[in-house]
Amino acid sequence: IDNLLSVKLYDKIFEKIKQNEQVLLLLNKKGYSKHLICKKCGTTLQCLNCSIALTYYKKGDYAKCSYCGEIYKFFKCSECGENDFLDFGHGTEKAVEILRELFGDTVIKLDTDSVTSHKKMQSILNDFYSGKYNIMVGTQLIAKGFNFPEVTLVGVLNIDNLLSLPDFRANERAYQLLMQVAGRAGRFIKKGEVFIQTYNPEMPVFQLLNSDSEKFYMEELSRRKEHDYPPFMRMVRIIISDTKEDRAKKVMETISEKIDEAKSSETKTLGPSPAPIFKIKNRYRYSLIIKTPNVSTIQVLGRIARENFEVLKKGNMQLKLDVDPYFFM
Repeated sequence: IDNLLSVKLYDKIFEKIKQNEQVLLLLNKKGYSKHLICKKCGTTLQCLNCSIALTYYKKGDYAKCSYCGEIYKFFKCSECGENDFLDFGHGTEKAVEILRELFGDTVIKLDTDSVTSHKKMQSILNDFYSGKYNIMVGTQLIAKGFNFPEVTLVGVLNIDNLLSLPDFRANERAYQLLMQVAGRAGRFIKKGEVFIQTYNPEMPVFQLLNSDSEKFYMEELSRRKEHDYPPFMRMVRIIISDTKEDRAKKVMETISEKIDEAKSSETKTLGPSPAPIFKIKNRYRYSLIIKTPNVSTIQVLGRIARENFEVLKKGNMQLKLDVDPYFFM
């Protein structure tokens, strides 16, 4: 239904509303739509400062970059110059619009856009708790430790987005979020149900949701060991960023060569390559990942990277050494 709800989930929500029970819907994307796409040539509207698609907000009619925060009031295609766009994908703002068309004004939104203060958050929570609304749609904020006695259904709408990230922790993060949000349903007398919408139901993270958490983590550890990921290997991510793309690339390639000359056979490198988000705040970013079982190797190779960078750097070039990185974009 509008590419937001499966028929099964729609029917279940309708059933819960008829019984005057409540529903939580997790959609971990703010705004109205994920992308704006040019009707004429199909180009996705991107931030001028970052290589990232802009999120569209219908309320206010603007697009915003989620990395640098730049707001765009007037849209023009960078390829053909047209200013007519299609919105693509769902954010919480569009989800609320669709849900209100389907179920009436019994829908409320909880995300960092709607929660502008602690007082505003309490007001939203109190309205939902009191039964003024039957459906709350929101980002992972709704997975926090809220206790709503009448919530008997949790729907997860877009978990595939999290699982598709280039991050070895994606399965773990998805599992934790799913368990956390599932715990909001049926916390009191009434039994709860959880619906997860996915195009990849065969993935281990879904197959293991009904098992105990120990089984999931044993499977996850086995996968990480097979692919030399932490905790079996330590990781370091080196990022070189510069306002000039060619300078950043050359310096990173030189540092990578020096590290390859110094590392042992048990140490592995991935890259150098453009970072998944190649440009942030007008700085081009090249990445090199080091995997090693030895802490001492991290120190030695980190020193090699820093020493060579000090010799090679130009202009406002920057080096970042991230040990055991949590962010891979």
